Amino acid sequence: TQKHSPTQQLNSLMEFPFDVSKLLGAPDGQFGAFIGRIDSALLAGPEGPQLRELLSTLDEQSAAARGQGGCCSEDEQPLAAARLPDDVVYVLAEGCDLLGFARVGTRSLRALPPGSTQEKVVTNEGCGDAQATMAAAVKGGYGAYQSSLQEIKPRCLLDVCIVRGFSRRGLGRLLLDAVLRSEGDLHVTQLAHFSPSESWLAFLHRHFKLCPADGKMASSFLLFDDYFKDRSVHPDVPKQQETKTSEVQADDEPKLEEVPEMAELTVDDPLDAYKVDEDVVYTHRTKLFCFNNNEWQDAGAGEVHILQNKVSGRMRLIWQQESNKRVIANHFIINQDPFCKLERHSKGNDKTWMWTAKERVVERRFALKFKSAEEALGFREVFEGARRKSCEKDPVEWVVLRKVGVTTDLAVRSRHVCLLRVGSAVKVQEVAHLAEEKLVRARIVSPAGWISILSHSPEDVGSYAVERSDMDRYLQASS
Repeated sequence: TQKHSPTQQLNSLMEFPFDVSKLLGAPDGQFGAFIGRIDSALLAGPEGPQLRELLSTLDEQSAAARGQGGCCSEDEQPLAAARLPDDVVYVLAEGCDLLGFARVGTRSLRALPPGSTQEKVVTNEGCGDAQATMAAAVKGGYGAYQSSLQEIKPRCLLDVCIVRGFSRRGLGRLLLDAVLRSEGDLHVTQLAHFSPSESWLAFLHRHFKLCPADGKMASSFLLFDDYFKDRSVHPDVPKQQETKTSEVQADDEPKLEEVPEMAELTVDDPLDAYKVDEDVVYTHRTKLFCFNNNEWQDAGAGEVHILQNKVSGRMRLIWQQESNKRVIANHFIINQDPFCKLERHSKGNDKTWMWTAKERVVERRFALKFKSAEEALGFREVFEGARRKSCEKDPVEWVVLRKVGVTTDLAVRSRHVCLLRVGSAVKVQEVAHLAEEKLVRARIVSPAGWISILSHSPEDVGSYAVERSDMDRYLQASS
């Protein structure tokens, strides 16, 4: 449990007897998490009583996370009191469930601008009288130091909380980005951060490359030096990932669809990104043909790779052009008709194999041509072996027993997709055991992603979901 804010982790999902997302203005049919803004104007409206109940609960949970019980200092007043008129609470919710929140308000501070002749770096670790320490270190004494302080009224990030078990799923960044946009497209350095915890400092470094040395403490607030910059001259926005512009294809090069997974990669060899989590089990030089616009198009010479995930055992095929390392084919090998069934291109042609693959949601036809029949036969043995081992057969229906979050990938700390309610039915295609996390995870069809189905952790032991057939047998036996 963190004892400072930002940021804490709320102990568990908080479910309210009303739809929090809709109360905050979520549109009909909202999928996934929604972020709403609660200010004094909204509290004065017809939803005020319910919103005050929500804020009161948030204040209690936040205080408990900081280990303060019900006691709050002046800056940590109960949220429902709304003593400062411009205090705003940003709520991250999904339906009736609250996943996190942030509190922002304006505070009066006195800070020493960077570059000032009186500036002196002084640590503030456990110091009971920081001003006295500063005064002793500054030329001219305490009076000169006081006269050098600048009166400022920054927007302050007073509190940030994410529900336990949902951290590192992109929700913290989603929440902070919403705060920055709503506060006037600010940069994170234009906020003063109240008593930042180690986890919040790590968050700022991970997402914005910021560290405490880039600023200084003003009272209990971390204020970055960039706060004093003229934003109108050098507007600061979160850095966007640079994307490389692909070269113009030659007239005789096949016009192939860009593989979505590879379009995001900017490394020299795109295959390196997969080798981190997957082992190469087969590689061979060959020619690839793609069926586009009702004709076979030659993609040239390159290498076909078959890789296997180190954790789940899931296998994929990648074909990479020899000339520029561009990935043309990239799909999982699945045991689901009509996909990944090798066929001869024509009678008597024992050097070429054709098949249909599913790349994300797109069906594509490929053909590989080898130099010899022996090479083609070796590829077939590996490819069909991978197909037999594939867990992607007909999906099995499971029923959710406990509220659980869907993530984009096998890793528990991958991006959040949505929550599944108790009683939800899902189709499971693949199951994997994460020994270190003591979890059994399942890949589901819709919404596409992964969920935890069983936990062996002492803090959270139990099943999140069971097979429909097992539940039916249990219900029949107990009736």
